Amino acid sequence: PMGATTTTTTTMTWEELRKEARRCESACERELGELSAMVRQRSVYVAARYGGESASMGASNAKTLSEASRAVERELERLRDTNEAMANALRRDDERASPSVGGGGEYRDARSHTLQRHREVLREYVEEHRRLQRDVEDELGREALLGGATARGDGGSDESMEQRLLRERARIAGSTSAVDDLIGAAQNTARELYAQRGILQSA
Repeated sequence: PMGATTTTTTTMTWEELRKEARRCESACERELGELSAMVRQRSVYVAARYGGESASMGASNAKTLSEASRAVERELERLRDTNEAMANALRRDDERASPSVGGGGEYRDARSHTLQRHREVLREYVEEHRRLQRDVEDELGREALLGGATARGDGGSDESMEQRLLRERARIAGSTSAVDDLIGAAQNTARELYAQRGILQSA
């Protein structure tokens, strides 16, 4: 699916790519909102469960949090691919443009500004995802501490809780690494685009 998305965007026009970027941003916004709501719900559940109150959320929700985080990552990747396709479209247009022909500069500048804005939005979403990942880890850590204390008080074992926490932290660490790769790829594409535009302008 990811490869198919990339292949499709390479055949889109600039206007189609712009609309696709907006769709991707809406999807990112939706998935981030869902993940944020789940983190808040988990926090309320943990406080109620270990505070002696009635709690209705099952322990399997920890896995659901990981799945929601991965859903955000998929949408971020789609948005990055679309931004890259937009950069390639600009580059192709610059290569086809004849230096001897006037006009068109303002239009290209407007499209460059549009692309830059989409990249800034991607960066904002990536940072929000990182913040939510930290919140997920904090909640799981808090639950592990509270659950371990409860298990020890009941004469039980807290080994499974600690193992789950380690697994979740490993997943989150992997997600953070993937997001770092996303940012690095976007920055490399931007530098390449600016360098090529400079060469064309000086030609």
